[in-house]
Amino acid sequence: MAKRKSDDFLTKYTDEDTRVTLKNAGVKLLKGFYELWKNQQLCDVIIKTNGESIPAHRAVLVISCDYFRAMFSMGFEESQQQMAEISLDEVTPEAVRAVLSYMYTGSLTVTKDTIQDLVVLTDLLQLADLKLQCCQCMGREISASNCLGVWEFSEKFSCDDLETSSLSMVKQRFPVICQMEEFLALSYSRLIKILKFEDLYLGCEGEGTVLKSVFRWLEHSHQDRIGYMSDVIQLVRLKSVEKGVLDQLMDCPLTEKYPELRQIIETQLVSEGPAHAREAIRYLYVMGGYTQSRTGPLCPRTKRVERFNLDSQHWQTVADLPILASGIHAFEIYGRLICTAFELIHFRSQEQDIEREVKLEGIYEYDILQDRWKDATDYFSPDTIQCLHNCLMKSGSIAVCQKTNKIYTVTDTEVNCVSVDLADGDIFCKTVEKMPNIQAFLEENHSCHVAVVHDESLYVFGGEVRVSQSEVYSTASGYKFDRKNNTWISIQDMLEPRSKCDVVELGGYIYLVGGFNLSRLKSVERYNPSTDQWSKVASMEVERSHHKAVVYKNKICAIGGKSYSARNGGGARRTVHTSEIYDPELDQWTMLPTMTQARCLHGAVVF
Repeated sequence: MAKRKSDDFLTKYTDEDTRVTLKNAGVKLLKGFYELWKNQQLCDVIIKTNGESIPAHRAVLVISCDYFRAMFSMGFEESQQQMAEISLDEVTPEAVRAVLSYMYTGSLTVTKDTIQDLVVLTDLLQLADLKLQCCQCMGREISASNCLGVWEFSEKFSCDDLETSSLSMVKQRFPVICQMEEFLALSYSRLIKILKFEDLYLGCEGEGTVLKSVFRWLEHSHQDRIGYMSDVIQLVRLKSVEKGVLDQLMDCPLTEKYPELRQIIETQLVSEGPAHAREAIRYLYVMGGYTQSRTGPLCPRTKRVERFNLDSQHWQTVADLPILASGIHAFEIYGRLICTAFELIHFRSQEQDIEREVKLEGIYEYDILQDRWKDATDYFSPDTIQCLHNCLMKSGSIAVCQKTNKIYTVTDTEVNCVSVDLADGDIFCKTVEKMPNIQAFLEENHSCHVAVVHDESLYVFGGEVRVSQSEVYSTASGYKFDRKNNTWISIQDMLEPRSKCDVVELGGYIYLVGGFNLSRLKSVERYNPSTDQWSKVASMEVERSHHKAVVYKNKICAIGGKSYSARNGGGARRTVHTSEIYDPELDQWTMLPTMTQARCLHGAVVF
């Protein structure tokens, strides 16, 4: 018999007695039981699950689980058996082994294949703390492709946090989810619950997305569901549906087959009260950027990300970006917040006496449910990644068309279109389509322009031309891509030259906000694409360049950027943490609460 080392023991001497204690006795006892279980020795319980028999020790089960303690101490049949047999056919053998291993070792292995059964089993065995941990693991895997099923599962097994997360995903990505097979299999009662939500995010088609989803659901099993027509149509805000979508559905095969469906819609349109649009919970996200007015690989940057709620007027810090970005662009596509960024690292080798810059590239997705950034590189092919980052490196411009889900990149040497495809709830960007170059850009060292999409047409404005290292001037030029003739056409010049500005589309107009022209600008001008005319609107409160502008609740927010230290537009240049919002109906800018971090050359998106 092996002797124990004296180091394993703790000995205390007193006047009356001596106490000898074996260190880590509990751990060693548990380890001993685990060895017995692994070798199937001295087992006195058999757990039967789906045709398999798994031996165990009732002492370990009783100590680890109140469910088994009650079974073996309250006179149940199993307590009278020398070799007790317990049936757990509700779950897989893999899940039973995993939970038994946890009881013997204190460690649980969770996989995508076992997670659902682990929640079922821990619920059955009343292992509340372990069930909560399993639900949290399951919550990290919620996606557009499974959230409807997770919602139903979480209700059945009383997983409150999991239910909240799955419902949040349903609301956040409804335009994608309603196109999936899982949506077509929804029960009538669950569809009714969704249609009653006031905070569904509906994308660029608005309530038309809801009406289309109802038609798809009815058509999928029309013989069984046609009796629900009136109930589900009643929950669609028909007066908020665009006429084009309504006309299209009124003449579709389903309404031809069931004329009463057309009658229901026509009757409701007449009787329905004023249009009341749903309003999803949306935030303004601001991320990364330089914290001082000087920008370069040695200048201070931040990973900090914060978001703003317009209703509560509150800024909140969320998970940091994974890298200290030197260039960044954020956008929403198919209900996902995507951020493409690169980091320049200034490297100097003392031994070789050389200096160079290293570029680290990344594409990330923000998971709003888990408050974390995930690597999204797999969504993009190497060509599309190179296209996006080349545009950032060359101070070009990136624009996204929400209707067509296309991403445009514009630099002085190339214009590209990246199509974003959807498959089983995931996005994929595989191909880059080369578009004609802007001839004037090819003839100039052109950068710092802005691009925007209006009515599925791409527009490019302003920028700067570098004649020499010391001679740089801003331009007032504007261009529109003519899809019919596959060429760029010049449009009316802006009212004043500007570079390093930002651009948004709102209410059929295009707004150019701030920028630089010999000095930083607070001016804002509006372009009417139908008349090819510019007009002045109210100027911002603060001069801004290198800032971001976004549309938030039908208003324009201008965030951060470079400005001046003095209120009258003079003094040293500085990076600001101020933001302001423009109401086009009042033609008025109003200051917002300040960000927690001053920044310029940052990313911003409403999501």
